[in-house]
Amino acid sequence: MLSATALAIPWRWAVSRSNLAYLVGALILTLLILSPVYIERQSYLSLNAREKQENQQALKAEQNDIDSIIETLNGLPAGRVYAGLAVASENRWGHGYRIGSIPVAQILGESGIDMFYATLHQYSLVSTVLSSFDQN
Repeated sequence: MLSATALAIPWRWAVSRSNLAYLVGALILTLLILSPVYIERQSYLSLNAREKQENQQALKAEQNDIDSIIETLNGLPAGRVYAGLAVASENRWGHGYRIGSIPVAQILGESGIDMFYATLHQYSLVSTVLSSFDQN
């Protein structure tokens, strides 16, 4: 927002002069100022697309097993499933229980299974219980 406000000044000045050279100068200044933003966004989106593709390939390779687990869990009596907490800690195995970079607990939770696992945010009432949960 600050860069847009700062760029408004040379653009107003160039437009008020009614000269094509001033407009070209304002355009070049705009491109120079915004090029780092464009480069950063392009690299971020490229990395994000690559990670998404890798996760989709990993999930596709394990899809039959995940479907089998979900089918088995849905056939069991009502209860809550624990597939580890996806929090990095030496005594928590759920962090390494992943398909690609997606925790299995999250995959199971998104399939509608009642899960005991850390949410993506820590604003829920049970967040303190989850952080102090001792699985042993």
